[in-house]
Amino acid sequence: NGMATSDLMEMVNAKHTDKLNIIVYTGGCSRWNNKIISSTKNQVYQVADGGLRCLVADAGSGAMTDYNNLAWFIQYCSKNFPANRNELILWDHGGGSLSGVCFDELEDNDSLGLREIDAALLNLVDSGELTDKFEFIGFDACLMGTVEAANVLASYSDYMYGSEESEPGSGWDYTAIGNYLAKHPDADGAALGKKVCDSFKDQCDKSGDGQIVTMSVIDLSQIDPLLKKFNSFSRQ
Repeated sequence: NGMATSDLMEMVNAKHTDKLNIIVYTGGCSRWNNKIISSTKNQVYQVADGGLRCLVADAGSGAMTDYNNLAWFIQYCSKNFPANRNELILWDHGGGSLSGVCFDELEDNDSLGLREIDAALLNLVDSGELTDKFEFIGFDACLMGTVEAANVLASYSDYMYGSEESEPGSGWDYTAIGNYLAKHPDADGAALGKKVCDSFKDQCDKSGDGQIVTMSVIDLSQIDPLLKKFNSFSRQ
């Protein structure tokens, strides 16, 4: 329904600075609502100069649910756009701990499960190509704000952003997020997470979805003690 294109345009409309790079990996879509992005091959774009600059015109046609492709994209960004802080956002439909996220329309709506995400990140850690934790890993998708997702990501990220319930299709407000980062390039995951939540809620209020929206910012350093208590509660 053109939601991905709308979010890309929000990114384009944000203020830009040489202290911020927004890199997008596209694929898994049967038809795009724009004339720029291919629906037959995966591509990599940079949000720059008031538009999208194609960095990799043909990154193959492998499934977006193949964890090797996710690992490749992270590796590509790390090599070509080194930064003091790195963030990873997974965008698309979400099905929670069981179904995962990022359903690929070209692969019979196969999804990227938590085990696949874990495998992609673990391979990069084991190979020495991922040495620092992400500032945050976020899901602009439904139902991904779960304790199971947080447990998987705790080894790779300081914070996790995700919605506990279904989120409106318009998704996060990327213009507000981009403007905030342009002004506060050193923002940590807690401060940025507050901006993500507040701007998301504001945008949903304007569209009439404010009463149904949920979003969480989770400090992943607290997951181990939470899990111990959660497991004890579950056994009882």
